[in-house]
Amino acid sequence: FVELAMRLRLLAIVLVLLASSQAIQITTWPADITAGDVFCPSPQVTFANASSYATAQLASGQMGGTLWAVPVANVATFTDLVINITGVYSLTFSSGSETILKSFTVRPGTPHLMEAKLSETSNSGVQTSVPFSATVSFRDKRSNIVPVSAHIHVSGPSALSGSLQVSTSNGTAHFHNLVVSSSGSHLLKFTSGVSSGTLTVLASGGSGNSSS
Repeated sequence: FVELAMRLRLLAIVLVLLASSQAIQITTWPADITAGDVFCPSPQVTFANASSYATAQLASGQMGGTLWAVPVANVATFTDLVINITGVYSLTFSSGSETILKSFTVRPGTPHLMEAKLSETSNSGVQTSVPFSATVSFRDKRSNIVPVSAHIHVSGPSALSGSLQVSTSNGTAHFHNLVVSSSGSHLLKFTSGVSSGTLTVLASGGSGNSSS
């Protein structure tokens, strides 16, 4: 009888532990998370036996907002979490000895600007009549590349030649053979629909007046 009672007690403990582990769950989670925007709706985590506070911690990267919450009826609500950089993340919610892991993707926001820059091989300036490269990217408000498909046209001085229209790949266009035939400072304008970006190129090694 004593042995049976001990077995029943052990079984009861095991069942309680199993029920507790199964009770930990993320009950509210955003359908989509955009870089720079507060998670909406606010994540809610239900613990089996929450302690006086709960925490949220990324495995890597940075997250803003209040990373702890006071559970109410074992439910912790994290009201202002935000991540500014796109990517795949793993977030651990904890309270006491209870933890639960959530993996998710942060996507870029809508295009905010076009960023134009010279390629690394041209970053010290360009030579007249020598092809150079430029890169143009659609960026959101947090400077993440937005993978939109578009045709980008570049215009500038009469001294500009080369391939003046390029299609984007994952939100970025690469102009590989631009040429300016006169020295000086030249303003290049990249446009796609209502979006635009500019790049000033300083050309040297040739003769003639600059034009912009």
